[in-house]
This record gives sequence, structure tokens and C-alpha cells, in this order.
Amino acid sequence: MPDIFNSTGLKVKTLAEIVDELKAKMKDIYGDDINLDQNSPDGQHLNIFAQSGVDMREILAAAVANLDPDQAEGRTLDLRVALNGIERRNGTFTMTNINITTDRAVTLKGLDANIQDVNGSGFSVKDGVGNIFILAQTQEISGAGTNTFLFRAKNLGRVIALPNTITIPETIVAGVTAINNPGAATQQGIDEESDADLKTRRRISLGLTGTGQVYNIESALRALDGVTDVWVEENDTSITVGDIPPNSIWAIVEGGADADIGQIIYARRGAGCGTYGSISVTVIRENGRSAVFFFDRPVEVPLYVKFDAGVLGGGSVNVDALKNFIVETISYTLKQIATANDFTDAVKKFSNTYYSENMLISTDQTNWHQILSPATPQQKYVLSTDNIEVNLL
Repeated sequence: MPDIFNSTGLKVKTLAEIVDELKAKMKDIYGDDINLDQNSPDGQHLNIFAQSGVDMREILAAAVANLDPDQAEGRTLDLRVALNGIERRNGTFTMTNINITTDRAVTLKGLDANIQDVNGSGFSVKDGVGNIFILAQTQEISGAGTNTFLFRAKNLGRVIALPNTITIPETIVAGVTAINNPGAATQQGIDEESDADLKTRRRISLGLTGTGQVYNIESALRALDGVTDVWVEENDTSITVGDIPPNSIWAIVEGGADADIGQIIYARRGAGCGTYGSISVTVIRENGRSAVFFFDRPVEVPLYVKFDAGVLGGGSVNVDALKNFIVETISYTLKQIATANDFTDAVKKFSNTYYSENMLISTDQTNWHQILSPATPQQKYVLSTDNIEVNLL
């Protein structure tokens, strides 16, 4: 089969086809009695050229695949989604206050103006699992005592800073005698948007040109800066359904500015369609008249988890690290069902030597279930390490 790139796509020769073609050309030059066995010098030489041909074709195939936004990755995906007016959502840093105790006057170098610099350096401390935190601003400490300063996680993204866990000096400075973070993070970092999430958001954004009102509004809201989750419910009947008035929509939006959300609802809703919610936004129409539109924010429902855990063949369970992993890897969207299997799978992913039993979830710590479903579209389950109970087997 020849190499072809046309309206049907790209088709390239296989390694076997390239080897056969090179063997035929070698025999045309040197005769049929040439030794092209794998262990012969000419055979090895031929296979080097064949593999080089395959490598170049693989690069070409990857380049062609990256023309498709659903197959593109990394920087190439960023370029593809830009054609739809979309940008990858950046990650943010975790920020937390840390107590520094000294027995003398010391100067601690900070990140200062370069607080968003991923390569920034300065006085650093760390927790027991190796997460490093860097002093945000240079500090001139005049003498003995304990002072509280703001620190930034070294790594961009979701770095968990549990209270009383950051106690180890990464930068050794004479005069610093104790380190501790007494409280939770002041700002929890978020991971940069993954390729998979960016591709999903791009596909959803294509609904902006759709004719379905609910899908159109939801897509437009998701495209707003800062919006992380959306649910739009519609009541197209002449009676109240649940809490939604007749012929109205109920938009629940996480993130984004109130004014931007109100503007989208105004621009995208159908004529005569009412809006429902506890948050009101006044929008000035093109004719100068004002109109009020309503929407809601999510209601976070704490999810409680309890289970027994052990290690195959014996050993100890790192409970704190396991809890942190569960919180970091499991998250729920609006109205998403939670199951005990979500957490059973997380335990297995954390370590293939860990196992769990009697996995149960709850919203009130009284009634425990295998499956839970939010009561309304406005609710979303949230996790914290304090709400996870691990009993050791």
C-alpha cells in the first residue's frame, strides 16, 4: 500500500511493507543472492532504514491527528480550541499561613513580586509527604518570637495543606527554631484544566449555536470566565413544577460574576420565558429599560464516608495520605450521584496493596448508604478529610 494523504485521511505503509519494499530494491541492485537475513550486516542495515521510515510516518500521523481537537494534546490542543474562542483554564497555587519561631534576628527571603513564578525560590518549608511551601514576601525579623507569614505552595495546582502538618525546614536558616501551620489553607490551589476536561468543555461550547434553549444557555454560561459548573432546569408547563414557576428556567451556576451570568440569561432566554432563583441581577436592555433576572448558586452538601481498610499481607495504612488522596481525586458536579464504589476504587488506586470493606456514605452521619442522589439540581456533594472515617483492620 502506498503512502496516501487525501480527502479520506492519512494512510501510511507498515513496517513489514517498508521492509519488503527495501528488500526488493536491494535485490534489484545486488542480485537475488544477497543475504538480507536479520543477523546479516545488510539485513541489519536495511532494518535501520525501515525503522527510520516508520518513525517519520508516526510523527506525520501524530501531526495529522492533532488537527482534530478531539485527538490533539497539550499545546496543540490549546491552539485548536482557540479557534472556538476557548482557552485552557490555568491552575492556581495553594496559599497558607505558617508560624515561624526564631531565637534571634533573621532575614528570610521571599518570592516578593514573583509570587506567580513557578520557578521562584526563597525560604522554604515542607510537610511530611514532601509538599514544599515558599515564603511569599521577604521578612526582616527583629528578634526572638513567633510570627505568622503567608507561604505559597511550590507546585502549581491542588496541593493540600492540612493544619499542623507543615513542620519541616527545607531551607536551613540559623535562628529558625520551629515551624507550624495552625490552620487550613487560606487559598486552595486548583489544577490546570486537563486535556480531557478541555475537550469536554469545547464540545459543550459548540451548543452555543444550537437551537435548544436550555442547552444554548448552559453552553453560554459554561463559556464564561470563572464558571466551573452549570445546571439549567426548564419548566415548560403551565403549572409550577417543584419550585420552578410555569414557563421558566432555573440556572444554577458555580463561579463567574453575577453580572455576566445575568447578561447571558437575558441574551439567551426565549421570549416570555421567566427565570427563577434567589440571586437577582438587573440588566439594562438596549432600549435603556431595565429587567431583573434570577439564578442560583450551588448548595454544597458535606458527604461523610466510613470504611475499614487494611494492607494485603500485613502492614500499616497511611490514613492521612489515603484521606488526602480521596479528597484530591474524587469530586462531584451538580446533581451528580455519589456511590460507595467511588471510594472503593479510590482506595485501590492509592495502593494496589490496600483493600477496603464495609464502605458506606452519608449526608447526616446517621443514615448510611451505598448510593446517594442530591435532592435538587442545586446540590453538589463535597468532601473533606475531616469527614472520612477509616477503621484499621
